Amino acid sequence: MHLTLRFRWTGVLLVLALGFLAYRFTRGEGWEGATDVVFLESFEDPSSDHAIHGMRRVEVGAGAHGGSHVAELDPGAAEGLRFGTLRRELELEVGRRYRIDVALQAPGPSAGLRYTVSVDGESPRDIRLSIIPSAFEHAELPRHENWQVASGFFFAKTRKTTLVFGPLSRFQEASPWRRVWLDTLRVRALPEVLVPARDLRLRVTAPSDVVVGEEIDVQVATLVQQPRGAKRNYFERCEWPVPAGLRFETTDAEAVHGASTNLSEAVLAHRVRFRTPGLQRVTVVSEDGVTQRSNPIRVHAVEPASRHYWGDIHIHTHNGHADWLGGSSAANLEFARDFADLDFAALTEHFAASLGPAWIAEIAPATQAFHDPGRFVTFFAAETMTFQGHRNYYLVTDEPFAVFHPVDAYGSNAGYASFLRGKGRAFLEIPHHFALLDPVDWRLTSRKTNRLAEIYSTHGTSENAFESWRHPDDFSLNYAGAVAGSDYRSALARGHRLGLIASSDSHHLQPGLSGLACVDAEGLSRAALFDALAQRRCHATTGARILLDVTVAEARAGSEIFLDAGAPLEVSVRVNGTERIRRVEIIRDGEVVSTAEPGMLDYEATTTLAPFDPPESGAKTSYVYVRLFQDDEQRAWSSPVWISQRGLSDFVVENPDLVFEGDALAVSVQNAGELAATGTLRLYSSRADARLADRPVVAFADPTLLTRLEPLGPRRVRVFVALYIPSSFRKAADFEGSGRFEGARVSAVTADPRRALSIAQDGSFTWKDRVGYRNDQVSSLSGQIVDFELVVEVDDAAHIVLEASLDGRPLESAYFGREPIDGGERLSISAPAPLLKRELTLAGGVTTELTFEALPRDATYVVVLDGDEAVAEISETNNAAWVLVPEVPYEPRRWR
Repeated sequence: MHLTLRFRWTGVLLVLALGFLAYRFTRGEGWEGATDVVFLESFEDPSSDHAIHGMRRVEVGAGAHGGSHVAELDPGAAEGLRFGTLRRELELEVGRRYRIDVALQAPGPSAGLRYTVSVDGESPRDIRLSIIPSAFEHAELPRHENWQVASGFFFAKTRKTTLVFGPLSRFQEASPWRRVWLDTLRVRALPEVLVPARDLRLRVTAPSDVVVGEEIDVQVATLVQQPRGAKRNYFERCEWPVPAGLRFETTDAEAVHGASTNLSEAVLAHRVRFRTPGLQRVTVVSEDGVTQRSNPIRVHAVEPASRHYWGDIHIHTHNGHADWLGGSSAANLEFARDFADLDFAALTEHFAASLGPAWIAEIAPATQAFHDPGRFVTFFAAETMTFQGHRNYYLVTDEPFAVFHPVDAYGSNAGYASFLRGKGRAFLEIPHHFALLDPVDWRLTSRKTNRLAEIYSTHGTSENAFESWRHPDDFSLNYAGAVAGSDYRSALARGHRLGLIASSDSHHLQPGLSGLACVDAEGLSRAALFDALAQRRCHATTGARILLDVTVAEARAGSEIFLDAGAPLEVSVRVNGTERIRRVEIIRDGEVVSTAEPGMLDYEATTTLAPFDPPESGAKTSYVYVRLFQDDEQRAWSSPVWISQRGLSDFVVENPDLVFEGDALAVSVQNAGELAATGTLRLYSSRADARLADRPVVAFADPTLLTRLEPLGPRRVRVFVALYIPSSFRKAADFEGSGRFEGARVSAVTADPRRALSIAQDGSFTWKDRVGYRNDQVSSLSGQIVDFELVVEVDDAAHIVLEASLDGRPLESAYFGREPIDGGERLSISAPAPLLKRELTLAGGVTTELTFEALPRDATYVVVLDGDEAVAEISETNNAAWVLVPEVPYEPRRWR
């Protein structure tokens, strides 16, 4: 009994003591007493030398967290967004872990307010604090009981570490917050330290191609690996905690290079000259047990015709939605050139964010300033982001204002590409994470400008929707899964001819540390790199500098070739890896047809595949590409080689080849085959048949079912059925649709991006999907078209009946062309009559342009090309394109 009472009284005393300590802590007492405190600011000393910008020191009496003064900033003021900061430089121990505590308070609504704390100007994701607002929305002064202490942690990566408290997120500009108060900022040293062999890595890079006797720099960089709980790892540059000796070893016994070097900086360069031709590598060994091998280096006896160059051409800055995590334009390009050791790079800020003051004051000047042909090349570029997917646009130009017209919005990818074409600009458009976040519309792909696809970034792969994957070291948004039908394999199956690159899509000031593009170019200049990219002389990796050379029937990767039926297919692969190569796969027409497991650094082999045997119709082009896997999980992909049957025509008309100006429609037609071809071009108009009309989807605020026809001949039509999910639809819902045909028969399914369609024997069909915003990690289909396409053989009086529902309730908004429809209504789908026809003959490899004049606006125009042995790129069953002409010319909002 006495023992029990003693424990009870002890427990009470312990609770009281902890409560007293907690009280003192919230009053600001006890902060100064800790011996591990290296920085403390309570704003009590008016003569403090701490640099405060955009803040003011305010006396609030007992409302302070400690003492009687706080720092105040107003997030509603424009200058408060950028200059509401406190900056302090501290002498810290490299490799030591530190804790930051910040007392914050802000009156306002329940929405969170992000306040950043950055370390050395490049690591704001180390500490990203969210203020939980008080309930006193209109408080003029802070209340003592509402202070919250937010904490963050970081490892010191330099001996002089600069901490910047603030500013507010740039996305708070339109927020209802009136002010934010800070008090009692503290930095404490913790016992954890970085251990070189455990927590630090060396990164050793060198040019991939050199000539005997050429002096090159082998760069050694230090990376610190920081686990973030359940999140992925990420890497940052870091000084070595204690200067350590480095020993350099080369596979070339005759190589000339310096002696051992002490490693103390985050980056150092070591001069080397190779004397022996062949494949060489450099190995760096530190005194504290860290060993790192360089990328493979091909040493040539004479100057090669081309060299391999490494780049990252998808980089975001703090001008876009990367916010302060993205860093400035100059900081990103400096990191790419000096730390990531890249040969070329491009800033691809979202189009609206790229314009106006940001483009003029920062993005364009940095792109120009860092452009140094022969050493480091930059491109002018921008990203568009619409319901048609994300695309980056790259121009080969030295003119900063060639990228855009002085307006700050385009309604679609097609609209921006049309603007560039109208200005006669040479450009490339490259879709990215097209199977992940915002599925791409492959019907808008052009052979002329869409030459490449970004197969990998820190977001993951878009190669195959059923094999979505991301390297374990990549740290970024984690998408729940890829969208079937919008992946790379689906694009190839539709006939598109897209080479491959990878990029980082960096939002965290880490360009060059994730996906990379390797380009085989004749020189390090904008023109040479652009030409090599346009010719698809490139391959993609997840970040390792793996050299991958592939030929198919002696044609290099990226080529389009013609072969006779039955011709042998020999695939030659040469790989020089950065780690042991675990597996090499040859992929033909979507299937893995050959696998090798070398288990070594270097691999070279020739494999004979089954002979080339195209379908009898000659309507399909085969493709072959190679992907490989290393033991360290790094991957690489070659661009494909496309093989067509010799002696065929190949009529092509694509959506980007339709240009409407004034009252005239210009149509570009290409015969990409070897033989001359004769065909008929038919023009249809929704003015003559409203069923062909196309609604501008951006006009809808609610989920909307859209149905449209596209004629393919006198007895054949394509039926488009699409569910449009507006970006304002911020929830997930179960969609279910059904339909049946009368007097019609489905002959082909030409698109079913989400694999949601089921067709019964009697021609009736259903489709089901989970649509809208999905809050499982980060995934959103809002703002997307979820659609399918059916080719239908029709009688004179054919009909379709459609019904659709969301979460079991009938869909309220549905259209057939531009006409509203009700569920269960019989819709006529008989083939329409053409407005005009043109006969044409084209020799192989020739492009011509036809013009249809005196056409009214406010219409959808459809062009269908029928030819002898016509091969369609956009599908296997037709060669049609369409253009929507608005009634009123689009007037973008001007930025000046």
